[in-house]
Amino acid sequence: MSINSYVDVNNNKIYGDLSLNQNVNIQCVYPVSAGGGANIAFFAGKSSNVKIEFHGANSLVFIGDNVVFHGEVKLRLVSDSVVYIGDNTTIVDGRIDAYETKNVFIGNDCMFSNDVLLTTTDSHGIYNYENNRVNHAKSIYVGDHCWLGMYAKCLKGSKIHSGSVLGACSLLTKKIYSNQIWAGNPTKMVKNDSYWQRDLHVNTNVWTRETIKNYKPNFSDDFKYSFSAESFLDFDFIEASLDKLETAQSKLEFLYNAVYCNNDKNRFALFEDSKPISKAKKIQNKFSKLDILEPLSINYS
Repeated sequence: MSINSYVDVNNNKIYGDLSLNQNVNIQCVYPVSAGGGANIAFFAGKSSNVKIEFHGANSLVFIGDNVVFHGEVKLRLVSDSVVYIGDNTTIVDGRIDAYETKNVFIGNDCMFSNDVLLTTTDSHGIYNYENNRVNHAKSIYVGDHCWLGMYAKCLKGSKIHSGSVLGACSLLTKKIYSNQIWAGNPTKMVKNDSYWQRDLHVNTNVWTRETIKNYKPNFSDDFKYSFSAESFLDFDFIEASLDKLETAQSKLEFLYNAVYCNNDKNRFALFEDSKPISKAKKIQNKFSKLDILEPLSINYS
């Protein structure tokens, strides 16, 4: 597999076939002289309407295949942060902010409705009387096949495991296990042992009384998850691994090898009674087998 590459004067890089990616806008706000540069945007396949703002240096955006943004979706990163979005994920409007060297991770086949916000920071410091900060930034992790409803907000430290739903207008700051539905402000679990799928789309002109009456769902077990200690890929493991890596390039290679090339259905499935096994992960270096072409010079705003 051949991968095109591009580089600008500040050593910001793009990997991927840009001809497959429609309406991509990448801004690197600061030059090297102002503390910027060495950022990476990696496109694994095709995508649409991706808008990235790199504020600072050494950050990574990883966009999987068939990622589609509708409306105004903006990814904003400050130095040493990561945004990862897996294959077949769709987002309508909204904002993703990875600040204070933290990360926003989104798995495969997720669906974000209008104006969802994910942010790793409160943007301003809060301190106690001993002058110690009490609102440190934290990363956000969303597993595979998760649905975030309209105007939902995931604040620092949020974790959503595969197959779950976060209801409209919800405010999340905690962990959601797999195949659950949470909603409200503050969020509470409203249903367990549930799943969703994309087969029903009510915003069309085909929904008459007759079609609603006769509609028969095409039920699938594909989105009912189960915990497997052997295949489970812990969000904490990903976070700890990224923390040990110093460059955007090394983080790219880790995510490609450990996450993108891992197709296990239950990799991010976790339940309250699960007992994950703490062990080192055996990861094959498939990134090294990619045929990355010599970089071409590119200029962009």
